[in-house]
Amino acid sequence: MRIQIHGRGELEKQAVSGFLPNTSVISITDVNEEPVKLAHSPRYLLELSFDDISSKADVFNDSRRLALNLYSKEQAEQLAEFVYEHKDETENIICQCRWGYSRSAAVAAALKEHFYNDGIEIFLDEQYYPNIYVFRQTLRALNRISGKAVGKLNVTVCSRKSVEELFQKGFPEHTAAISFYDPETSYHRGTDYQPVDYSGKAERLFQVPIHDIDLSVLPEFGLTYDTYFPEADRLAEFIYSAKSDGLNILCQCEYGESRSSGCAAAILEHFYKTGITIFADYRYYPNQVVYHKVLEALEKYKKENFTEL
Repeated sequence: MRIQIHGRGELEKQAVSGFLPNTSVISITDVNEEPVKLAHSPRYLLELSFDDISSKADVFNDSRRLALNLYSKEQAEQLAEFVYEHKDETENIICQCRWGYSRSAAVAAALKEHFYNDGIEIFLDEQYYPNIYVFRQTLRALNRISGKAVGKLNVTVCSRKSVEELFQKGFPEHTAAISFYDPETSYHRGTDYQPVDYSGKAERLFQVPIHDIDLSVLPEFGLTYDTYFPEADRLAEFIYSAKSDGLNILCQCEYGESRSSGCAAAILEHFYKTGITIFADYRYYPNQVVYHKVLEALEKYKKENFTEL
């Protein structure tokens, strides 16, 4: 299935000469915007209307707040149902929004990730700026309708501050924690620094000191890729054990942005091919070395312990 991204003008221009056979179009317009004018109709057409915003806060903070509408869960489900209803007859699918770089790119990325594990291609293309919220909602809806989300491991990312707040509010049950903390040689570690105390909170705990550095900086700490994070193999075993016992996983580091998100992305990529959801989330800056070390360790554990999952 070929997946394309168009702006409004580009789609209307193509409609003049006609669409290729077996083409489905997902047309997204702003609220109160006129539908696209198509001289010739595609075989299948879905029209949705929502604004290019990524949170409910945008609805209230924007000066046009009365006119803004967030992409709803119901619309995401409608889109997923449309795709699955016609996917066997669809050879080309066109995703269209006003300018062809945000909402339509997000839907296209979700489709590519869901069907081909290749949504990152669109995120890496400089001509597109996929709406993260639309991407995540669409991918979730596609996974739900296909049954991919059944029994899925819940993986969350936390900072020291947010996990300590959870301790006060109530730490989630049936949760294994992976806690990264700064080693003694870290430049950022104060004299009174201590790892997060999970006593009586997490059902299981894997706690490891590890520098938050990238590949080019490893030599400054006397490390190589092979000697960095030697605990990765034990962590892979911990993750598989937690998953086998029906536990969810919480990944935590100091700020909840780099080491923890790199680990979470590796877990999601290994089990569900959805690591892109972490890389695409503007809240996170996944540590690439952590990501690759954990992913490689998980793949190694799977190869050594399972002939078939």
